Amino acid sequence: MSRIAGSRRVPWRLFRHEAAARTALPAWGFVALFQVSLVLAHLCYTAFGAVAIWPANGVLVAGLLLLDRRRAIATLVACFALNLAFDIFVKDVSVQRSLIFSVLNSGEAFLIALIARRFCGAALRMKRPVRLAGFAFLAAAPTVTLAAVTGLTLLGIPARDLNMYLASWISVELVGCLVVAPSIVILANTGRHGIPAMRLDWPQIGLMAAASVFTAAVCLRFVPLPVAVVLPVLLMVSLSLSPKQAAMMVLISSSIITLSFLNEPASFEAFRFGRAEAERQGGLDILTRLPSFYLYLASVLAIILPTSTVLAEKARLQARLQERTARIRRDAARLGVAARLANAATESKRRFLNMISHELRTPLGQVAGFTALVATDPGLSVESRDQVAKISLANTHALELVGDMIDFARGELTVQVDTFDLRETVATVLDHVRNNVLQRPLQVEFVNHLGDDSFYEGDARRIRQVLRLLLHNAAKFTFEGKIGVEAESDSEGVRLTVFDTGIGIAADRIPHLLEAFSQGDSSVTREQDGLGIGLSLADKMVEALGGTWSIDSEVGHGTRIILNLPMVHGQAPQAAEDAGRAPRLLIVDDHPANREILGLMARAMGCQTDYASDGIEALDSARVGTFDIVLMDLRMPQMDGFEATRRIRALGGAAGRVPILAVSAECQEECVEPCRDAGLDDFLAKPVTQARLLEALSLWLDPEAAHQARASRSTASTKAA
Repeated sequence: MSRIAGSRRVPWRLFRHEAAARTALPAWGFVALFQVSLVLAHLCYTAFGAVAIWPANGVLVAGLLLLDRRRAIATLVACFALNLAFDIFVKDVSVQRSLIFSVLNSGEAFLIALIARRFCGAALRMKRPVRLAGFAFLAAAPTVTLAAVTGLTLLGIPARDLNMYLASWISVELVGCLVVAPSIVILANTGRHGIPAMRLDWPQIGLMAAASVFTAAVCLRFVPLPVAVVLPVLLMVSLSLSPKQAAMMVLISSSIITLSFLNEPASFEAFRFGRAEAERQGGLDILTRLPSFYLYLASVLAIILPTSTVLAEKARLQARLQERTARIRRDAARLGVAARLANAATESKRRFLNMISHELRTPLGQVAGFTALVATDPGLSVESRDQVAKISLANTHALELVGDMIDFARGELTVQVDTFDLRETVATVLDHVRNNVLQRPLQVEFVNHLGDDSFYEGDARRIRQVLRLLLHNAAKFTFEGKIGVEAESDSEGVRLTVFDTGIGIAADRIPHLLEAFSQGDSSVTREQDGLGIGLSLADKMVEALGGTWSIDSEVGHGTRIILNLPMVHGQAPQAAEDAGRAPRLLIVDDHPANREILGLMARAMGCQTDYASDGIEALDSARVGTFDIVLMDLRMPQMDGFEATRRIRALGGAAGRVPILAVSAECQEECVEPCRDAGLDDFLAKPVTQARLLEALSLWLDPEAAHQARASRSTASTKAA
């Protein structure tokens, strides 16, 4: 039957008939069972003067629960007509009373089915204990009680007899409904995948047969035992039955007990709560023992089906738990594979970044070193000096671009805390920017409010990168006027403000500027070049430094970017004492050009230099010579810089304590841990400028400053671990 999911147009669809049409029993089968139930009830009343159980409404409820809407309505109408005709023509009841009984029976069945489907989880899965209890206490019991009160009121029963008739009506119909409806639903409902037959497990069939024979023998007094002994036997048997087998056992047991009661009502004397023995009168024997019979039959119902459904639910939950556990294990295995692949990809990315950094920075560093040396030649003409300056500027820009791209690709940025002069750091960046804009009408300013104490604990390299990125943007979009940095200290650290008088930024564009590869003007006709990663990378660096920043800009009136960096004051390093002789350096690098550049820079500072082309030569030189500092390349043939450093440290004595500075074009963040483990003291990123080399030599040639630097790095390493 076609059906629109979720439709609420027809109230009957509250029945949720997506679960319907899954029964092997046709609609006429329910009508036939209803008619058989009417006949059996009439024969029982004719033969024994009382109706022990009324199963007809239970059959109709089961039909309404299992059939689709059209067949359910047809079954309801057919049963109503049969009930009315049977009362009029067979039982010879007046038309008025027949209408009352027929309407009450049909309405009761309809309301029970409606409540069951609407509030008891569709009531189709009676194998679930919660659904079974909901059907009994939320649907069947209240509806039967309502029907009994309504019927007795319409029939005009006197008040003195109302309690007796009410109890009898509720007992007869409720027990019949609870015996028949759940059992038929469990037996006839075929589930979601066709029509599965009930498994014929011979041990269970034997137990059911034996229990049935024992029940009949006890209830019919063939065995001189009280009927109460049947209950524990049925309990033990139900522990081994499936819900379908238990439903069959309920029907068989109820039939045996009902027939036994009608033939031997005295068997249920132990459960009697009727009138006193003296008040009995012949034919009233069955009527007075009906409460005992109902109590006994209710006990049987409460034992068989709930026990079986609870055990079945336990087995279902265990199977579901096992299935989910297996699924979790499969997911965990897949996640483990994915994690290993992700780790492998991350490691490949790390190696690629190290390689590309080394291969790009090495030639660019050589260009930077030689152009710096050529620029110091006094024989250069003014034109040649200008050309060398342009080469140096272009090379510097290329190095910065390579560094920015590698930092951006790496994603996670590390911070190395050390003592540095913030005023000098800002001034160095501004000098670099000033040299880049010499040919433009642009003024570069440094507004310094730091005072005399400008030494702080932080990462000078990251701060230089952030300022360079922000000032580069400021210079790019400020055609004339001024750009600069304002530095001041506050209670939480340092506030650095990068300002310009350029074109400004529209308010709606500011959030997008932090996105990678996003620019203020992204059209193909834009005037300015660039990759669009400057502000995004600066944002990551500020976050790595633990700071915050904000942008205050107005179109046509410039921009102010305020950086708040949490830093504490540091102790200024003491000046190195003159040792009375030229420092001796060992320069280790497999590229002759790199050795030559470092040697020229070091000799220009008054140092003596020796050279080694790989780690083996460096180890031999350190073993026989006395050096103040070793400049160690990391990537070399024969023996790399890490292994050479470890072996030099193993020499012991003064040779093993010499400061060894890594000089490499690899990513510094990736080398921090290996350098520290190998025993390297510092890291100089290629290309090494004269200013950076002088700073490093000044630090590590001073024994006290070198000792403090090693202690500071050791403390930072311990905190990181």
